[in-house]
Amino acid sequence: MQDLGLSSLHKTNDDFRLHIQSDMAVAFLPVSCVSDMVGRLHTEYADNDAVVAFHLYFHNTWLDGMFPVALWNQYGTDSQMHTNNYVESWHARFNRVVRSAHPNLYMFIAHIKREECTVSTTHAQLRPGSAPSKCRAKYDAVDRRLKQAHDETCMATLMHSCCCNASVTSCTWFIRT
Repeated sequence: MQDLGLSSLHKTNDDFRLHIQSDMAVAFLPVSCVSDMVGRLHTEYADNDAVVAFHLYFHNTWLDGMFPVALWNQYGTDSQMHTNNYVESWHARFNRVVRSAHPNLYMFIAHIKREECTVSTTHAQLRPGSAPSKCRAKYDAVDRRLKQAHDETCMATLMHSCCCNASVTSCTWFIRT
């Protein structure tokens, strides 16, 4: 968006901001509805060449490009896994254990082997049915807010401009006036 000069429009125009959020929120629609919704969204702002270029990028990258819809679509998945917080948490912990920005190869391999032992032990403990360790209260609160945002805000943002009837094989759009 910055390369296309759309940052200022995004900051100042609430309708355009909602439009971009709707592009991002299609990840929470059923796969069968994504293409129709993107087509509907991309008819808006058709008179702005920069927005058309963004739409072209979005379409070529996320619909017909290297990332198929089934790869990034989140409809029907566990809402706690919509962020990369788990990966960031592991990476931060691994960096604390390694304590070196650029470890040599042998040190790195030794730490990877220790990590593999730690993960194997954790999996072995979880298999018999023991409960996973409790996460911090602040992260639990963040997860609850993310779930609430997923359940309410994301779908409300999408449905602000269009409404999808997912009970039929194709989507029926009711255009907002």
